[in-house]
Amino acid sequence: MIENTTVEVDTALCYCHYSMNDSSLSDHLAYFKDQGIGVINASPISMGLLSNRGPPSWHPATDEIKAACKQAAEHCQTQGVDISKLATHYSLSNDDIPTTLVSTASLANLEKNLLAVHESLSEQEKEVSAYIMKRYFHPLGNKTWEGVEVTNYWDNMKKLGK
Repeated sequence: MIENTTVEVDTALCYCHYSMNDSSLSDHLAYFKDQGIGVINASPISMGLLSNRGPPSWHPATDEIKAACKQAAEHCQTQGVDISKLATHYSLSNDDIPTTLVSTASLANLEKNLLAVHESLSEQEKEVSAYIMKRYFHPLGNKTWEGVEVTNYWDNMKKLGK
């Protein structure tokens, strides 16, 4: 697509594709670099999947992805570890992604996000992170929900006879 446009593309905003549950953006980083395109990774907690509160009801992820993320968050809680901190560290760890965009609903979460930038993970957090990657996220194989919303939209339109 980039090769066929007459518009100069200098930045790509990639949403939820470099997080613990989906790191598929890494497959495209060399291409973006070769094209001179800067990458912005957005939503290191995958729109709430990688949080203790879980995703909003409208989240388009499959039940399989939601279940894996919920189980990982529950494991983290039993270990006294904040999965959101692990997820933020994961997304910030790739030097080939210069910018990670986060959002927050509270000052407390903003402060946690800033601490995640400046603090290293403890040994326990590193162990828990490695465990949940191996146990819950690697088996997903970068499954995504891309296109799910569009498919659902057209299925609903058919049901309405439109």
